[in-house]
Amino acid sequence: MVKKLGLFLLNSDRNAGLIALLFNLLSLINIPGGFIAGIIVGFVTLQKGAKSGLIILAWVALPTLSQGVLGQFGLFDLLLVRAILIWCLALILRKQNSWGLVLECTALLGCLIVLMAHLWFSHIEAWWIKTLNEYYHLFGKDLWTLSETQVSQIIHTLAPYATGVIVSLVLLGTVVQVLIARGWQSVLFNFGGFKKEFISIRMGKIAAIVMLVTLIGGLCKMAWLRDIMVVFWLPFVLGGLAFLHYWVNKHKKWMSVLIAFYVISVFLPVFSIIVLVMVGFMDSWFNFRKMKFISR
Repeated sequence: MVKKLGLFLLNSDRNAGLIALLFNLLSLINIPGGFIAGIIVGFVTLQKGAKSGLIILAWVALPTLSQGVLGQFGLFDLLLVRAILIWCLALILRKQNSWGLVLECTALLGCLIVLMAHLWFSHIEAWWIKTLNEYYHLFGKDLWTLSETQVSQIIHTLAPYATGVIVSLVLLGTVVQVLIARGWQSVLFNFGGFKKEFISIRMGKIAAIVMLVTLIGGLCKMAWLRDIMVVFWLPFVLGGLAFLHYWVNKHKKWMSVLIAFYVISVFLPVFSIIVLVMVGFMDSWFNFRKMKFISR
């Protein structure tokens, strides 16, 4: 089914454009079809190049153009922005065949967005405190049995990192879409190739130095660097996860540990993220895959 659909989409840009448009329109009835539309953009771009990818983007942009004519701004605008980013990342991956470069470009874009947000909103932390308080009183007051003091402490803890967390989540979703598109392409034209690509993801030393600088700035309570620090964790999270999969691929007996780690991640996401960042960061310096006791 996956192969047949992929070949159908690649057979004609019109086919792919219509299917992407239909999935995008499903967002009107609260079905996350925009996610699949983005994957189609990435899939076609990876296999056929920039021109075909732009044609699919044009189809995805139709609802946004319709809203623009009516003077409206909404969900379709955000979906189009994500689709454009997917097209860019897919093009980088197609030209350079480097996941490290894709992740570095993603992180740099996220850092730029965070920096612009801090320049645009001079009191962004206070805005987040106000917004999170309003959100809690509207939606969370009846769900959580917490005192006002506890809620205030949680909100004041989260607010300095909220911009970075939101940007990171959006970018993570985008990278996941490109990963799925690459996996789809691999199923059709390079079976097993995606697995090899994924487990070899590793960040470079320059990226590690930048992350270290943002970490130091974050610990020194520099507001914009705290947010950027969160964004720059993203590539190292994926780098750490890639190494764990590499390890399990070499040592099958550790599969149960990997599964347990995924289960723990559901209940302790912050702990899991910190572990992955540490693994990805150390791997960027020492390249664990070249160590004999690991690779054999």
